[in-house]
Amino acid sequence: RVKETLLSQRKEQTEVQKWLKVLAEDKARTKEALVALIEMCSDNTSSALDFGRKGGLSLLINVLNEYCASEESKLSSEITVRALRLMLALTSNKPFLSQFYRTDGFMDNNNPARFQLSLDGHLSIQLLCNLLQWGYERMEYLTPVVATLVNVLKFTPVSDELSDPTKKMQIQENIIKVDDAINFSFPIEEIRRIMSTASEILAHQDPESHSLMADFLGALISSNLNFFDPNEDVDVRTESLQDRRYRHRVERVTTARVETFCRILVGTGVFSVLANGLVAASIAVRRSTSSLLGKLIKQYGREDHVKELLLPFLPGEDEPLVDSTGESKVVEVHPVLEGSLQDYLRRAALEAALLSTNPELGAWALQQRGGAANIIRLVSLGDPACTEIAAEVICLASSVESLSALMTFLVERGVLHSLVSSTIPGVCAAAASAMTKLAIKSKALERNSDENSLILNAVLSVV
Repeated sequence: RVKETLLSQRKEQTEVQKWLKVLAEDKARTKEALVALIEMCSDNTSSALDFGRKGGLSLLINVLNEYCASEESKLSSEITVRALRLMLALTSNKPFLSQFYRTDGFMDNNNPARFQLSLDGHLSIQLLCNLLQWGYERMEYLTPVVATLVNVLKFTPVSDELSDPTKKMQIQENIIKVDDAINFSFPIEEIRRIMSTASEILAHQDPESHSLMADFLGALISSNLNFFDPNEDVDVRTESLQDRRYRHRVERVTTARVETFCRILVGTGVFSVLANGLVAASIAVRRSTSSLLGKLIKQYGREDHVKELLLPFLPGEDEPLVDSTGESKVVEVHPVLEGSLQDYLRRAALEAALLSTNPELGAWALQQRGGAANIIRLVSLGDPACTEIAAEVICLASSVESLSALMTFLVERGVLHSLVSSTIPGVCAAAASAMTKLAIKSKALERNSDENSLILNAVLSVV
């Protein structure tokens, strides 16, 4: 068996060398060589390592530099895509990244090439950032580049000392500097480049690239030590003093990393991009936007600053529906408001997203001046899109105790009864759900009550 394994590995290495020779010498077979190498290096550690040891990375970067310059050609575009997919296949092997990736890989500033390896011939985060900034407008280029970044996140530990359990005993109380640990996977300057480009990608609202980048950013700002792997649950009752100190240092590092990364992401103007994404034409974009917004607000933690950032997207917020003691109050509102319909649709979509991810913050947004008037206006227009988002806000708001006064005001204006009679199943269901919650709160669900009849009729029409 050992002999068979060695012969198999030798054959694989011979095949890798053969195709590397084709890649270097036969330009007409470049595409064929890339396809063969992708197949060999995907989930095959020995082939991937042999590719790196035999100078394959230099050849790969040469191919990218040559063909990305003539990307108008269909053949050049196909070769570029395959070169990026080969890089993805290589980085899917953790041992390959351990040997041929450098976080602090410096480049030759005098080299005019668009893409280049580090001075010691390895992949680097600088190279991946250059690829991201160059190819983000084309989905076929963006997907393998972001997936490669994901591999780097997965397989590169935040800190050797923090990620390797065998080194716990060697850690002294102050040996780990928080800034050094944060910089271990991604230098801060490269994080700024990644997040700036990510905001531009999100702004394009392409469903595929938007979902891909939203997932990537969600992992980047997570509190998991290695981004994708959830932190282990610890039984503090059986935890030793040494392990507790180690865990506290890990938490200190990840907390500092999350704060730093969130601050950088917020600084790119991502709140404006996310607010616009909530009213995108694609439902996939709206869902991934709502998910990322919820994660960012939760991880960022600075609620006062978040409110400042959200206020521009809440038109009419100059007189809040809260009195000086913090209690809810209701003021006279009118359904006719100044501003474009898109602004008010966006406000309602933002309130719905906040209510579903952070109910108290969503309640604050809805209680700002114009919140109730906006709901009334959207319902009165009769437009399906306006009615659906208004119904969603009302359904979510009916679960929040602090919005009871505002919900009472909307019920008195007949808004809920209007929605529950809608011919749109989603609107009717949301209104029936809201009415059920409010009726349970007020104990109005008696056998012969009007509310009971309305709810049952709505449920039957939806079914």
